[in-house]
Amino acid sequence: MKPGSTIIRDVKIKGTLEFSESLFLDCHFDGEILSEGELTIGENASVKGEIKAEQITLYGKLHGNIVSKGACRIKETGILIGDIKADKIEISEGAIFQGYAAVPFKSVEEVNLPEMDAQLEMMETTQKDEAPSTSTKNDETAATSTKKDETVTASKQKDETSPIPTKENEPLPAS
Repeated sequence: MKPGSTIIRDVKIKGTLEFSESLFLDCHFDGEILSEGELTIGENASVKGEIKAEQITLYGKLHGNIVSKGACRIKETGILIGDIKADKIEISEGAIFQGYAAVPFKSVEEVNLPEMDAQLEMMETTQKDEAPSTSTKNDETAATSTKKDETVTASKQKDETSPIPTKENEPLPAS
């Protein structure tokens, strides 16, 4: 951590806290923290609120969500009840984390949803086109199994790659 500011135990803060370099916070805080720098929440800290910072290291208690363009580290004494969106997440043994995590973090502006939908559609079409026929030849083996009104057919063909299993071409379990 770069040398920066420190807020210690006897302090209680409510509101929005903004800083640009680094901050060691070891007090009671209720509100929002915004920073382009590094935030370290000390072992004696109790924070309730939303945090957006470049780097976050948690040794104390946080009840709220974290958004980090860099790393979010929850150390062995850290407790996080909330969600994390970060490029990197480290959770030490003994740390407590209850929530959801998204890695790598991408903002909605960075994700091209129409392009992703088109790629998924193309993959589904390709899978349908490559589905094997259920006829058999001398160099193929076919098997059929019935489970509760559902028929599953699997075929193994030489020198061909099988598509991702679907109900029509799902392989049978080994006996």
